[in-house]
Parts: sequence; structure tokens; C-alpha cells
Amino acid sequence: MGDEKIKEIEVRLEEIRHEIDQINAQVDLKTYKNDVKVMLDEYAKLKKVVTKEEALVLMDQVLNDKRYMTENDVKTFTKDIYLNILKWIVGTTISSVALIVGILRVLFN
Repeated sequence: MGDEKIKEIEVRLEEIRHEIDQINAQVDLKTYKNDVKVMLDEYAKLKKVVTKEEALVLMDQVLNDKRYMTENDVKTFTKDIYLNILKWIVGTTISSVALIVGILRVLFN
């Protein structure tokens, strides 16, 4: 009876040691992956690599400074210019016709 209990305890002890080894391997792997992530982050900061979030912030800052125009801004701006040109053409045409009519009245009256 005593030998059987000792054998059961030894078998259980081997199972526990095996489980501990598996847990240690998983912890080592997770620690390694975390170390790699930390090293990559530090390398990126050292090399001044721009992340996606930083790029978006920079683009927003540039567009908000109005040094550059978006496509919609350009379309609105050109539409305003065309309207102004059209107003000037119509106004100039009306003024020219009125001037010619005025000169003809003076000459033929």
C-alpha cells in the first residue's frame, strides 16, 4: 500500500513538473514577445518613425493652418472666381452697350 501511494505521488509530481515547465515556456514566450514589442517601439522612437496616429495629427494640423487647400476648398474657390468673372463680363457688356447707345444718340440728334 505504501509503495502504491508513493508511485501515485511520484506520477502526480511528474505531471505537476510537466505543467510547470509548460507554464514557464508560455511565460517565457509571452515575455519574449513583449520584449520584442518594447524593443520595436524604442527603435521606432529612436529612428523617429512616424506612426499612423502621428501622421493623422500632422495632416490635421497642416489642413487647419490653411496653408494647403482640400479638394472641396479648391472647387469652392474656383466657383467663386468663375462667378466674379461672369459678373464682370455682364457688367462690362452692359456698360459698353450703354456707352455706344449714348454716343450714337449724341451724334445723330
